[in-house]
Amino acid sequence: MSDLEIRHISKAFGGVQVLRDVSLTAQSGRITALIGPNGAGKSTLANVVSGLVRPESGEIHLGDADLTKMPAYKRARAGLGRTFQNLQLFDGMTVRENAIMGSFHGLHGNPWRSPLNRRDDDAPAVVADRALTTLGITELAKIDVANLGFGDAKLVEPARLLAAEPTALVMDEPAAGLGWESARKLGAWMGDFAAAGVAILLIEHNMRLVMELADYIYVIDHGVMLMEGEPEAVRTDERVLEAYLGREETDDE
Repeated sequence: MSDLEIRHISKAFGGVQVLRDVSLTAQSGRITALIGPNGAGKSTLANVVSGLVRPESGEIHLGDADLTKMPAYKRARAGLGRTFQNLQLFDGMTVRENAIMGSFHGLHGNPWRSPLNRRDDDAPAVVADRALTTLGITELAKIDVANLGFGDAKLVEPARLLAAEPTALVMDEPAAGLGWESARKLGAWMGDFAAAGVAILLIEHNMRLVMELADYIYVIDHGVMLMEGEPEAVRTDERVLEAYLGREETDDE
């Protein structure tokens, strides 16, 4: 089990300070939420953590591994997984093939030379099929992702993550655009994954889902950490109500 620790991260774009001395810890076996208004710096932080954006200062650790200077692919090999606000799927490939790609992160050389249907339990195809079963989307396995409805497509990226067998996940608005039942299905999967010891950092605007899932919440506003605490403390904090929750409409369908 490994905690994801983000320490004193600062980042500016063109003189605009997007993150200022941001620190948080996503503990293994728990769902830690990061909330805040649009433009607060949440996705920038996700990009910094996953290695897509280099910060001016700060450190990122996953257990004993210092990820700070690692490129994104090495962070994946170290156990860090990431979803995106906008779907990042491999068009022209089936749902199963997309999931299979998740299990290649630890392989060396050309992944396409690895047989996709080896019989051992650790073969990429076997791991991917387990991921599809866990998410309840085995019936979609042979469908090209380009032909999926939005709700089903949103479950393919988590399946690919599950096939990668990460120890920590950064999930950037995974429920965006989903109805409540689909969001709950995704939330149940996150709960099971956390129960298995994975550290989950959930960035989400669906406050009904956040309050139902999160063990601990951080609130960011204008690139600065506003407060942290358990869900009930965050829900009733005057600063949070003023900066975010008081203006947020949750989906109660």
